[in-house]
Amino acid sequence: MKGAARKRGTDRWQIQVYAGIDPNTGRERRVTRTIVAPHTKAGEKVVDQALAALILDVEHGRIGAGDDPTVTELLERWVRAREPEWSPKTTLENRRQIRLKIVPNIGNRRVSKVRAADLDVLYAQLRKKGGENGGPLAPASVRRVHVIMHAALGQAVKWGLIAVNAADAATAPSLPPSRITPPEPDALAKAMRLVDEGDIDYATYLRLAATTGARRSQLVALHWSDIDLAAGTITFCRAMIDGGPEVGLVERGTKTGRKWKVALAPATAERVRVFREVCEKRAAAVGTTLGRNAYMFAPELDGSTSWRPDSVSARWRRVRKLAGLDDVRLHDLRHYVATQLLGAGVDPRTVAGRLGHANPTVTMTVYGHFLPEKNGRAVRSTRRRKTAGTRCVGSSSGAECWQGSIGMNSSR
Repeated sequence: MKGAARKRGTDRWQIQVYAGIDPNTGRERRVTRTIVAPHTKAGEKVVDQALAALILDVEHGRIGAGDDPTVTELLERWVRAREPEWSPKTTLENRRQIRLKIVPNIGNRRVSKVRAADLDVLYAQLRKKGGENGGPLAPASVRRVHVIMHAALGQAVKWGLIAVNAADAATAPSLPPSRITPPEPDALAKAMRLVDEGDIDYATYLRLAATTGARRSQLVALHWSDIDLAAGTITFCRAMIDGGPEVGLVERGTKTGRKWKVALAPATAERVRVFREVCEKRAAAVGTTLGRNAYMFAPELDGSTSWRPDSVSARWRRVRKLAGLDDVRLHDLRHYVATQLLGAGVDPRTVAGRLGHANPTVTMTVYGHFLPEKNGRAVRSTRRRKTAGTRCVGSSSGAECWQGSIGMNSSR
């Protein structure tokens, strides 16, 4: 089978392989690819290897002369190939990014024609007017587009559709250091008092969020069977994922795939007990009961379905406005738990266990700068530290902290 290579530019080559005659047009068919390699002996060796591989692919029918999909077609193939490995939420988000950010801009371009410069132009356009109502798109969102393009083009290389991943040479926007801003204890206590006045369901949810450090997906996935009121513990072993209108809510394992038990401070355990009684009375009033697998936070009185993760964030946005916490996200309650415990001298391994981190190194990477000791000394596993308005006791097995009206117990 015939094949040839030609120099194109200062560090590019075009390789082309004869693929027979098109029966419809009578014209010769050729498969063409671009290779990035220097015009040196070493570069020629790389090109020769690529040309030989392309010849074999064409000979064995793995690549045809017309197999040069558009970016839209490639992305659809890539999503279908990877979808079984993703959570419904990941699939939904990737499809949304593809539909809104990529397809309208370069969807019709052939994959073989995509260059790093094209991707850089795309990223610049998105940074300028890729957001809502034509406004700027945040660097993190643009970087997500880059991650998608890099993965899809990388898959195209593996499939033999292209020889070079153009995204390797593209410039993704740099991300500023993430800024963790947990709420102040007094401000958070104010927000919780506002909820306590008329919404026991959400008040209980917020108290658990602000004392366990669990993610919203883990909290709304709690079954009453995960609560041991006698021992005062909660076991986290699953998360609730919203797959969108077509998929709905999907229960799956936690983000780290782990299962862990968190002890509750007495005040929080009592709040959960009272909430359980309220839920049981509601169910009895309509002639039903709470089964063992009933959800703790549920729109139905029998606990058969759970709250949607987005719904708890929407409620928080209303509460934070009333409490003057406009810059505090619901996820920042997780940061609140971590920083309060570390600032009180609880050892990082215990804090990592409470948050569900697989390794305390993760905890220290995110929250290390909140440690009270900033001179690099190791944090001892047994230590007592008193601060104004706070009482904490740390040990190798756990820690308890009470701050204002919010109780935390970090025992595992």
